[in-house]
Amino acid sequence: MNRQIQITIPYGCNLAQAICQQETSLQPEQISDVRIIKRSIDARQRHKAIREILTLEYALDGEKLHRPTLEDTPTCQQIQRLQTQKPATDPIIIVGAGPAGLLCAYTLSRAGIPVEVIEQGNAVEQRQRDVQTFWQGGELKPQSNVQFGEGGAGTFSDGKLTTRIKSPHRDFILQLLVQSGAPENILWDAKPHVGTDILQKVLQRLRRELVDQGVIFKFGSHFQGLCWHAEAHQAIIDGIARPFNRLVLAVGNSARSTFQQLRKPLQLESKPLAIGVRIEHPRNLIDKRQYGKWHQQMPAAEYQLRTSCAQRGVYSFCMCPGGIVVNASSEPEHVCVNGMSYHNRQSPYSNSAIVVTVDQKDFASSAPLAGMEYQRHIEAACFRASGSYAPPAMGAMDFIQQRHATSYATSTAPHAHFCNIAPLLPAPVVQALRLALPVFQQKIPGFIEEGVLIAPETRTSSPVRFPRDPVARHSTVSHRIFPCGEGAGYAGGIVSAAVDGVNTAMAILTQTP
Repeated sequence: MNRQIQITIPYGCNLAQAICQQETSLQPEQISDVRIIKRSIDARQRHKAIREILTLEYALDGEKLHRPTLEDTPTCQQIQRLQTQKPATDPIIIVGAGPAGLLCAYTLSRAGIPVEVIEQGNAVEQRQRDVQTFWQGGELKPQSNVQFGEGGAGTFSDGKLTTRIKSPHRDFILQLLVQSGAPENILWDAKPHVGTDILQKVLQRLRRELVDQGVIFKFGSHFQGLCWHAEAHQAIIDGIARPFNRLVLAVGNSARSTFQQLRKPLQLESKPLAIGVRIEHPRNLIDKRQYGKWHQQMPAAEYQLRTSCAQRGVYSFCMCPGGIVVNASSEPEHVCVNGMSYHNRQSPYSNSAIVVTVDQKDFASSAPLAGMEYQRHIEAACFRASGSYAPPAMGAMDFIQQRHATSYATSTAPHAHFCNIAPLLPAPVVQALRLALPVFQQKIPGFIEEGVLIAPETRTSSPVRFPRDPVARHSTVSHRIFPCGEGAGYAGGIVSAAVDGVNTAMAILTQTP
């Protein structure tokens, strides 16, 4: 008989022995199989011990447990009910091969719907080469970089799979990632992550499966706008007007040319943003603070910080334990940064964005693209400051005390350019950061003294929202156009974007053709 148990144990303890300590009538040799359902790390009493909080299922006397698979998820069963036996029609066109576009394509194709994915960037193998060349001082390719290409911006990140949204599709997405080569522990860890190295391999395997399902990929293909009249809808792709029955706009949050093209036709709206810097520390500092004397036995430590200063929220975002800071630029003569980690998180540094909330009052305009121009102004100033794609940087203490910028060792790719970053950022953002950093210093001693600020962090979310029907999910302008994912303003992160892609596909499947 299979049983479930919730236990709290010292980190790294043998699971069978831990079960027997709670179920005193059992001996370890009686336990024939154990499955982890949930796992989290509890470091609140790190002066005594680091603990794991586990929900386990176990079997006795030679029995084996069933391991749930992709096919067991309610989402798969729902897709099966919606499968169509109708003859193939013109494919649904999906613009964007990030998490939203790929999961929308997977869901639709699995239901028997022909799909064509249009992506301006390259497939991940070539994209990786393009990005490495750029980081080593080569050319920035505006269509193939950290922001654009197969997998979206998350391909060159920590590969975090945490999300605040509650969705029945989460297990479906995680199981699909595991089936495509992601480590199995993402199914049960409270803070799962893949890492950029494994994520790139997952994308290749997922693409092969999608192609086997009949999905057509067109990399290096450009969506250039819309034209329609009466019932005739056309998408301009590589200079050709193509009729469509359904069009999914799963663009990323850096798709600025697309935002410009669709500003009027789809009545885009401006939305608030968060702007700031990356802060980098020696990994050892963060690990010791979070785990105490146990830090050498533990994985790279994370933190979450939040405060309110000068009537603005200031918070950490997309923290990368054991990671590096990378140039995430996608536009010539503009600089922005992001954090990235490999699966093993073994870099001697840890970094996080520290960002400040800004809105239309800061943009001095409610125009749809005002937030985008606000981002661009900051990024252009940072490029001018260094005269190259080397991101401007400054010691956190130098920044607080408004003194000359001293050079420090950093992980930044390409190298950082040390200078006074305060004039490069909006004054309200500088003010809020200077007030917030001492607050964070109280929570993590050494946060200022050993921190290096690298600017700018501008791509935390989309600067626009595509208005859409909250139930049917189509554009408020056209029932044939479906905005989804992060660029459309409806997600933030890999899993939430993927969920929005699945939900969009489900909405399409349930509609009358």
